[in-house]
Amino acid sequence: MLAGLLAAPLGRPTVLAESAEGTAPVALLPATPSATLCPVALEKDLAAGRPVGSELARWLREVKAVPLAVPGPYVDVRRPADLARAQAALEASLSLPADSGMDRRLHRRGARWITRFLVRTDVTPNHVSLVSLAFGLGAIWCFWPATPGSAFVGVLLYALGCIVDHADGGLARLTFQESRFGASLDWTIDTLIHAGLVLGIGLTAGGPAMLVVGLLGAAGVTLSALFARYLPREVEIGPTVGGVLRNIANRDLFYLLLLGAATLRLLAPSLVSVAAVVVAVGSQAYWVGCLARIRRLDRGRAA
Repeated sequence: MLAGLLAAPLGRPTVLAESAEGTAPVALLPATPSATLCPVALEKDLAAGRPVGSELARWLREVKAVPLAVPGPYVDVRRPADLARAQAALEASLSLPADSGMDRRLHRRGARWITRFLVRTDVTPNHVSLVSLAFGLGAIWCFWPATPGSAFVGVLLYALGCIVDHADGGLARLTFQESRFGASLDWTIDTLIHAGLVLGIGLTAGGPAMLVVGLLGAAGVTLSALFARYLPREVEIGPTVGGVLRNIANRDLFYLLLLGAATLRLLAPSLVSVAAVVVAVGSQAYWVGCLARIRRLDRGRAA
């Protein structure tokens, strides 16, 4: 919300539309306001740390400040009871449009408890990312190769890693610590964990041939992650290939793959090799689908 307000033109005072009629308006003033734009009395009160809400609101109406509606939560907190509404609004803003069903029902809910605690500490989002890496490496170790018990422990460790992984993004957004390095670190950790787990399923199946299958699966996961990160979003738009792509590379499907492999390891060990082949083939689906979509878009532009 503040980022949207800061992006407004600076020719005249701008006020956050939701706050314009309250006693605590949020306003953006030109960097070098004239005396007529910023009353001396208001400047003195601001410098002394005295409340200026009511006076500021009156003055903004006088100078006809431009009301600007920008996306994001706004809660007018006047009483202790309003803090709960403010917290709920902030937490609701932590979700992302790309969240899957497991993200919404499990990962975000678990991550909120972690974020509530960490936001009051000096822990950085990158520290949290490294903790998620530790959980992920533990999950990979459980699948290299897996026993019936270690496979299910691996799934549990993967789930815990996903919850912590969502906490780092929430902490970054709440504390304004989002960065390119943090995003790259998060992406690298996710890719490493998913590739390692797919390779682990191949190792669990056993034999040199299944090792090759596992390596192919890990390569497919890595290529799909690269395509998802660097290709334009219009590749995932459309009723055919594009529409399918949005549903391939999500955690819900990966949970099914891990649980399926763990169940087969327990009930039908000989069929784990079949699961490894399915995972290896499926891991190629996203990037191959992206290539098909790119070719279709190129033919459409040429026509």
